[in-house]
Amino acid sequence: MPNYQDYPSSGLLHGMGLSIHPTDTKDKIWQKKYPNAEVGLFTGFWNMGNDSIFGNEIAVYPYVQFPLKKHRKSPLYMRVGLGAAHFSKHYTIDKNIHNIAVGSSFTWAFEGGLYWKKRLSDNVDLTLSGKYLHGSNGHTQLPNFGVNSAALGIGLQFYSNQRPSTEEKTPLIRSKNHYYQIKTGIGLHEFGGTIGPVGGSKYGVSSIAAYRNIQFNQRNRLKFGLILRKYNSYASYIESHNLDKKITPYSISFALGHEFILGHVGLDVDGLLHLYKPFYRIYFDEYGIDNNVLFLLHRWLGARIGLNVFALPPSHNPKTNVLLGVHLNTNNGEADFSSITLGIERLIR
Repeated sequence: MPNYQDYPSSGLLHGMGLSIHPTDTKDKIWQKKYPNAEVGLFTGFWNMGNDSIFGNEIAVYPYVQFPLKKHRKSPLYMRVGLGAAHFSKHYTIDKNIHNIAVGSSFTWAFEGGLYWKKRLSDNVDLTLSGKYLHGSNGHTQLPNFGVNSAALGIGLQFYSNQRPSTEEKTPLIRSKNHYYQIKTGIGLHEFGGTIGPVGGSKYGVSSIAAYRNIQFNQRNRLKFGLILRKYNSYASYIESHNLDKKITPYSISFALGHEFILGHVGLDVDGLLHLYKPFYRIYFDEYGIDNNVLFLLHRWLGARIGLNVFALPPSHNPKTNVLLGVHLNTNNGEADFSSITLGIERLIR
């Protein structure tokens, strides 16, 4: 799916993959509530349709899959996955200048898909799927337009032991718990716009955040908080250009988000409102498009999407918990930086 002018021509993406997921999960709280859901690990190999420019992709990511109808067995499932990918060909200034979609060997990998299942026997299902696939390095190495594909799939699903139950959802006791959460993180990006300059220095982005989390029914979290960030790339630019001291390398953002809890893992999405980001006007004037509306959207709006892994399952309401997260951070949908986060949280009630 071309996403910039003069996008290289390519044939059809084609390949194969393997999904593995456990079915013996009777003790898991989320599985009691969603007995027909799947959580597993996918590994795929794709030929990108143009060997000389795009080469091949190997993708590995955890996924979650839910039936579209909640109260009875449904043949239609929605699937979302997020992880990592390796591309055998990426942009290089001396050998592959046409591939400005993929700027590095390793990228994020994302899948959003719709699956249809047909039972063939007690142990085998036929699956048909339509999906959107995305690969991007999160602005860690330029250029970075990202590569997007629309795909159709056919497969077989085998059950090595007992097929999972298709009973109605098990009622859970309704609950609401509150948490304070403190997180610190480090990110990485290459200073510049989506297309370059190429070969520049990579800079760290440090952050600290404070959240208030409200966990409903042991699996859904509504959260809000403040995030303070320091961009070392901004600091270097400010110092080298001797800018006004009122222009700082810091940003302060209000975050409002949702986290879906599956055992030790949280699927984490935040919407951001950038309350303070004084350097961004200079950055956009140099690397953005001459469009005031686009500037305002990028200046004020952002997002974080990723995964958190908890030491203890949050659904068990531990008094104290620690987490490790990986996230892609954006300004109005445009990649800003990739980050790793370490956090601790405390149950209030």
